[in-house]
Amino acid sequence: MRFLHTMLRVGHLDRSIAFHTQVLQMRELRRHDVPEGKYTLAFIGYGVESTHTVLELTYNWGVDHYDLGTAFGHLAIEVEDAAATCEAVRRAGGKVTRDGANTAPECTQALRRQCTARNGRTQHCIGDKGVA
Repeated sequence: MRFLHTMLRVGHLDRSIAFHTQVLQMRELRRHDVPEGKYTLAFIGYGVESTHTVLELTYNWGVDHYDLGTAFGHLAIEVEDAAATCEAVRRAGGKVTRDGANTAPECTQALRRQCTARNGRTQHCIGDKGVA
């Protein structure tokens, strides 16, 4: 078994794809319109679906916004440089809620241990309140 994808509903498909591809450097893998269901699916990620977990963006035609629920936490993405990624998110109009400089010391220490285990790369989270 393996984790295939996570689905997020979006109100502006092209804007969402642009953010994920231009700022977070994902690739659009495929897009599929479903006229009978009045929705479009776009799959994006860092590698092909046969070997990577991807993100499914679902655009329901005519729905331009959603209320955020309280159950969603975050998507964890590994990046080479968290500070540069946070700055790119800010430049793209995103809100960065925690960027390492204002992370609690115990969280920073835990993150450093995780990063060391992952060849020095930094983990980055996109959550319901912005980017952390």
